[in-house]
Amino acid sequence: MRIWVFYYNNGKTLVYSGVESKECQVFELNFLPSVEELKYALDNAELVWEGDGQEPEFLDEKVTRCAKQGSSIWHANSNDKEYAVCVKKVNGSLVPSKIISPEFIADFTKEPTRPIDLEAQLLRIEAKCPKSPQDEVPPVNNGPQRRKKSGTQPWFKNHSKSCRLGFRRDDKSCARIEGANGVENTTATKDCVFIHGAGVYGNGSIEEGSFYGYWGNVHLYTPQCKNRYYFNADTIQNGWDSESLQKLACDTILYKSDSKDKVARDRVIFSHSMGNLILGAAIHKGLCDIDVSTTSWYSIMAPWRGSQAANWVGQVCSVSGLTNYLLRKGASALGYCDKGMKPCHAYETLIVDNPALLVVAETAKSRVKGLMCGVAPWGLTTTYSPLLRSLSSVVGFPDDNDGMVGISSCNVNKYDFTNDPHSKYYATYTNHADGTCRNGNGWMRSGEPCNFYTDKL
Repeated sequence: MRIWVFYYNNGKTLVYSGVESKECQVFELNFLPSVEELKYALDNAELVWEGDGQEPEFLDEKVTRCAKQGSSIWHANSNDKEYAVCVKKVNGSLVPSKIISPEFIADFTKEPTRPIDLEAQLLRIEAKCPKSPQDEVPPVNNGPQRRKKSGTQPWFKNHSKSCRLGFRRDDKSCARIEGANGVENTTATKDCVFIHGAGVYGNGSIEEGSFYGYWGNVHLYTPQCKNRYYFNADTIQNGWDSESLQKLACDTILYKSDSKDKVARDRVIFSHSMGNLILGAAIHKGLCDIDVSTTSWYSIMAPWRGSQAANWVGQVCSVSGLTNYLLRKGASALGYCDKGMKPCHAYETLIVDNPALLVVAETAKSRVKGLMCGVAPWGLTTTYSPLLRSLSSVVGFPDDNDGMVGISSCNVNKYDFTNDPHSKYYATYTNHADGTCRNGNGWMRSGEPCNFYTDKL
């Protein structure tokens, strides 16, 4: 039997070998559950619902849908991941049909409908997207066996894990619990601000609600935010040292506040890549500041000490040859090169021997509350992957990196990292582009950049 792993990226169904989206969204093999892991989940599942004519009341709509289709529901934990296993009775035997995690489905019955040329999609650089596993699923004798319950509440019965994120929420069941127990449908407490990095042809405005082109569906992962305000500037022709960018960053963190002293209060700030330097420089100049007792600043993949990759951008943009042509094509798409195939000014301000960076980093140390740093140039397999891994290879970073920034530059204050996306200091097995949440989460806990944004206060 062939396994097709369906990836639910914030409500949009993607398939890693027959993709139902505009771009390749497959995972490197370490982001896919192995056949052995799926079998372990089946063998160690605990029965939580058999139906018996009752209406399912699960809080995750995918699990509810499975139950309504006549499946019993089992719960399993494997390799730091939770699963719901949908099991049907066929000719007297229990047969698993789906394994569901909070964001993924392994479907044993359905095949994708629109295969695409993944090799062409990935610019034919270095590697191809992994193919669907050809392994046969080992037979499960009589299906999952009844086991002693662990006492752990499944996420699909947990209000905070399912109801608060719209792409998981089963509205009917969640509303029933909220009405009976007086549980609020929202826990939004603060306004959130997002400051993007280099590579954007912005118009110098402040956006509200969402900014999908850069941040993906990060708005769906931030239920703690009452409102979301997005810095939108030209960070191709302008570097972090641009005072106009710095003033716009200040305007964004103060947007719709009543601050008279230009100090941001009661806000959560997320800044990615060069956006960290823009805000840090603005604070250093005294253009604005943050009240660290009420405002939290989370730094995402910041080049606090510059980027060795920035030193190479000029060569990538200008050198001829087939390999460099492919790199230039990708670099241009990412905003590294301008329309005349010259390095954009933004990246010139990120070279590692720029002494002004140290001053900005020192300003940020006492204000940054948490960090996410990437340690995998390939990351979640998308069109960004081959370029960033190729760039990492030619640059020759001295340490782990995300394809653009080394972890020693990202770690502004030498914090101890974990692989838990809900911690304050998260080292994620993803690349520089993945850190914005535009590519969703990977299968494993160490590659879940979107979850880093959830509930950060």
